Amino acid sequence: AQELAELLLLGRLLRGETVEVTWTEVEMTRIGDGAALPAQEFSFVDVGLLQARLGDRVIDLGMKRQVFYRAARVADPAEAASAQVGDTVRLIPGTSNQAFITALSAAPEAPTAIADSD
Repeated sequence: AQELAELLLLGRLLRGETVEVTWTEVEMTRIGDGAALPAQEFSFVDVGLLQARLGDRVIDLGMKRQVFYRAARVADPAEAASAQVGDTVRLIPGTSNQAFITALSAAPEAPTAIADSD
């Protein structure tokens, strides 16, 4: 049933729909300069590969999946305060548990330089 629901969601995304969902928790890996996470509620966007899962197979669809989380907060502020770059921090909904998922075209590859044949 879960696999079917994921395929139906994938179909909607591929048709260009923005799909509204609710969420309960997400893990985020600390990146960047290690600046402190906001102590208050914040919005954020997560971009990853758009993939189809069929049984044990994962199929890359050549697109990106963007999720906009309307309101999030750090689940454990003490844990987040000590988190270093590369550590995982748990986020939970703030005043809203809404998220919006869209499919994006993958960015084109950078052109390959062609050397002169002189």
